Amino acid sequence: MDNFHEYLKKQLIEYVEAERNKGIPLEEIEKVLLDAGHRKNIIDEVFLELEKEKAGKETKHTDPVEKDMVSMLKKGFGSFMAQASNKEIKDAKEDFKKTDTNETIKEVIDDVEVIEEKNMLESGLFFIYLVALALIILVSTGSTHSEIKNVIIGFIPAIISIFISFFALKLADNVPAYVMIPLGVASAFYGLARFSGLEIFRGIDPEGLAIVNFLLGFFFNILVVYIRFIKPKHMKRRVIKKLHRNNSPGIDALRQL
Repeated sequence: MDNFHEYLKKQLIEYVEAERNKGIPLEEIEKVLLDAGHRKNIIDEVFLELEKEKAGKETKHTDPVEKDMVSMLKKGFGSFMAQASNKEIKDAKEDFKKTDTNETIKEVIDDVEVIEEKNMLESGLFFIYLVALALIILVSTGSTHSEIKNVIIGFIPAIISIFISFFALKLADNVPAYVMIPLGVASAFYGLARFSGLEIFRGIDPEGLAIVNFLLGFFFNILVVYIRFIKPKHMKRRVIKKLHRNNSPGIDALRQL
C-alpha cells in the first residue's frame, strides 16, 4: 500500500508540474484531480511536496547573478511550455536530452547582460561627465572673463541632454533614436537663442554653442551605448567558474524545467 501511495503521489506530482508549466492555476488543477476521484489528502500532500521543492530551489541560488540567470531561464522555458502543444513539449524534451547543457549555459551567459555592473558603470559615467562639465564651465569662465551664469546658460543644453539621456537609458536599445537626443536638445537651444529675442541669450553665439553642446551630449550617449552593449569577458568567466564550482545550479535549473 505504501509503495502504491508513493507511486501515485509521484505520478500526480509529475502531472501537476506539467499543468503548471502550461500556466494552469493550482485551483483548477485541484478541481480536475478531485473530479477524477483522487482524495483531498493526497492532493494536499502533492501540493505540499511541490511547495517544499520550490522553496529549496529558491534558497539554493543566493548569488544575484545566478538568481537573475536562473530566473530568466525559467521564465523563458515556462513561456514556451505554456504556449507549446504536447507534441512540441515532448520534442523539446527529447532535443534537450541530446544537448550539451554546459554549452547551453555558456551561450546563455554570453547573451545575458550583467545588469548590476553595467548600472554601476553607467552611473559612474554620468557622475564623471557632470564633474567634467563643471570643470569645463569653470575653465571657460576664467578664460573668457564672462560671468559664470552666462557660461552656464551656454552649456545648459549639454547638461539637459545628459540628464534626459541618463533617465531614458531604455532607449539605448534603439541606438538611432537614443543618439538623436543631443541633436534635439541642441536644435531647441539654437532656435530659442536665435529667434526668441530673450535677454538671457543676448551676446552669445547660438551656432557655435549649439554645435559644442551637441558634441558633448552625443559623446556621452555613444559612451553609454558602448557600456550597454559590451559583454565583458571577465564577467562571463567569473560566472561560468562559479556555476561549475557550485555544482552548476544554472544547469540544474535547466534540467528541472
